Amino acid sequence: MKHEGNSYTITNGILAEELTKRFTERTIRIFDDADHLSLLADKLKNVIQDKAQGNLFEQLETMKFNYDALQKDSALFAKTTASMGFPTDPVDIIISDGKKIVREVQAKSCNSAARSAFSLSQHKYNEMLRLSPCEQHSKIEELLKKRIASGTLKADEYEQTLRNLVKTLQHDNIASSGTTYEEALNATDPSVAQKIADEFKLKSSLTDMHESGKYAGSLGAKITGGISILSESYALYNGEHELGEAVVNVISSSAKGYATGYTVTALSKGIQHTTSHFLGESI
Repeated sequence: MKHEGNSYTITNGILAEELTKRFTERTIRIFDDADHLSLLADKLKNVIQDKAQGNLFEQLETMKFNYDALQKDSALFAKTTASMGFPTDPVDIIISDGKKIVREVQAKSCNSAARSAFSLSQHKYNEMLRLSPCEQHSKIEELLKKRIASGTLKADEYEQTLRNLVKTLQHDNIASSGTTYEEALNATDPSVAQKIADEFKLKSSLTDMHESGKYAGSLGAKITGGISILSESYALYNGEHELGEAVVNVISSSAKGYATGYTVTALSKGIQHTTSHFLGESI
């Protein structure tokens, strides 16, 4: 029976590894986001903070969006056009579902709501999602409504900005937690950016371990529980076990299968991230 148990564990491990690849692939994508955040902060360390923070703002929002997608097991992901080699593209962030682009985003982080509102309201950003620092959102809405009501020549552009304005990078049920101007400004310090990057690497690794572990645990419970049902049914038929004993054995086998599947897969993912991405003692 020990040999059979090992076989079930190995089989479950192989299946779980294949079926949870998507969690690991999304985690590695967040690692790339985190590394790019650190590289940006270092690259722009001699640029005036108020100017540099806009780049960090975009990257922070992208990373937060992708982390929420990982937590919710969503195929959606965001990427800045600058990180793709197109820093002057009118689109700042694209949101994709697989290979299909589902939303284009223009992000502006200025040191006042008035400046952010004006910067977002350009004709070249036609029908893009408009993203601003989260603490400025209400004030920008108020300013846009006043300017539209005043009958200004830019009323149409302000109306479109208002219609597409969001306080967090979002699509469907996936959203970042929002980023303030101050947070983006602080991230221009390479040491702060590195700390944020490390935190997201750790959080995403633990999420991968937990979500993959749950999936593998459920699979393990089904496999061992199914085998136990067959075994206990045979024992009941031959009068070897009472019904109550059979039920307890099935429940016990399923619980062991879940625990084994969760533990083996979670540890496997943890080892993978530790060895591949120098998380060391943190993981």
